Amino acid sequence: MLEVFLLSPWERVIRELQHEEPDRVPWGGEGVSRPTADVILGRPALTGMGGQHRVIELQARGRHAEARARMEADIYDLANKLKIDLVQVVSLPPGEGQRPRILSNQEWTHDGRKNLRTVDGNLLTIEVEPGSGKRIKHGMDELEHLVTGIEDGVHEAESKASEVSSDLSQLIRNIKDHLRAAVFYPVWNCFLTHPDWLPTFLRAFHTRPDLISRYERAQCRKAIAAGKAGIDAGADVVGIGGDLAYRKGPMISPDKYHRYILPYMKRESEAFHRKGAFSIIASDGNLMPISQDYFIGSKVDAVREIEPGPMDRAVVKELYGDRVCLNGNVDCGRTLGLLSPGDAAKETRDVIRLWAPGGGHIISSSNTISPNVRPENFLAMWKAIFRYGDYSNIR
Repeated sequence: MLEVFLLSPWERVIRELQHEEPDRVPWGGEGVSRPTADVILGRPALTGMGGQHRVIELQARGRHAEARARMEADIYDLANKLKIDLVQVVSLPPGEGQRPRILSNQEWTHDGRKNLRTVDGNLLTIEVEPGSGKRIKHGMDELEHLVTGIEDGVHEAESKASEVSSDLSQLIRNIKDHLRAAVFYPVWNCFLTHPDWLPTFLRAFHTRPDLISRYERAQCRKAIAAGKAGIDAGADVVGIGGDLAYRKGPMISPDKYHRYILPYMKRESEAFHRKGAFSIIASDGNLMPISQDYFIGSKVDAVREIEPGPMDRAVVKELYGDRVCLNGNVDCGRTLGLLSPGDAAKETRDVIRLWAPGGGHIISSSNTISPNVRPENFLAMWKAIFRYGDYSNIR
């Protein structure tokens, strides 16, 4: 009788990163938020974008240790229940610390000098002035102050990076030992895309390029320190980059990307490769004007968050699918948030058939399982991954 030996989740991921076809297409890499995480776990989850306010609520009552323990359990239990091959592990909330003060269902403060407010289903946190509620916008002087602060904090961040290793090592060890999965640790760092800062940051590329260079240099050092610590804790893949494009194109010119961003992405990738890990880069939007630098020049092993619509899946596969692993790409906005479970299953099948042949594909949503994703659509995608992802049937 012929014995069939199935690969472990870790082995599937590594083979795809090396452009080999495993037994089935592995899946994962994204965070899973409420309400989907709540449905899967049968309890209020603290993971993903939607879990942020739940963490704040617990911290406001001095229950820091509980928030930390619950989030750690949620990450592990979601990976276990969903049979995730590539598990995203993020930094855990501190076990102790200052109590934030809850001001309303969507607003809180840590210091009383500025309030933080969530909007759009907990997808975004903005700063507002106490009393007036006026949104805070940061100018060039404040950007320079921010950059100076980041620079001043680099040595401390580097020296404390080992704390990340000890902080996450037990969770990562459990995922790898018991679930036999690969671990993805993101250290997104290259672009100041928060809307309170973005207009000034973009203007600085033209009027204060010295600030941009200082920012990227400092952020790169912090990212390398954090990524190395994550690798020491057991992470297999480190996430770099960050959102830098609109649906119509990059937020900066290809020349400015090549000059100010690319060298640091390459430096980070090479640093993690020397530690024996892989690197993965991520951004929404239309990246085609900078695609050669972004996909190839950055020396990354994989790319995620390739946005359907602005980016043509077939073109991406043809141009880059044999050189970088593609992580995605079921539309997390329209398909998983607005259409039917049948549509989600069909798109999952179509993505697998397009991107998986020849290896180099780890399937997931196109970005994250946000609060706007319908749980029934997520489950349809998840079931379709196992139904259509067997490499013996992908052709």
